[in-house]
Amino acid sequence: MALAFNIKAQDIDFKNGFMHGGILNTAGDYKIEVINSYRNFIVYLYDKNNKPIPNKDITGEVSFYYNHDASINLKLNAGENQSFTAEVKNANYYYCVVSFNIYGKPVSSKFFNLAEIAKKKK
Repeated sequence: MALAFNIKAQDIDFKNGFMHGGILNTAGDYKIEVINSYRNFIVYLYDKNNKPIPNKDITGEVSFYYNHDASINLKLNAGENQSFTAEVKNANYYYCVVSFNIYGKPVSSKFFNLAEIAKKKK
């Protein structure tokens, strides 16, 4: 049984947790998968056919937005298995924006922190 939800343009594919178990958003001709685990923020980039895009020569950053208008911007570093990574000291953000420069083309997508949203609804 496959479930898919759309939360403010955020596609959540629970079928196989997408490729790496993360949250998937479409950004133009690309797809961005985000995995937010304790202190590690991991991002994967795919083409429109779900083929992983190598992280060589691609730059990226993530902007985290917290309550009370606080925010922080972090560079995404090339990681293992074509991933991009950043160390997050405070994972209690409300949403983040992942941005890439893919061979000169800017691409970005907004991801809500579903764990934080669930906490607020309790």
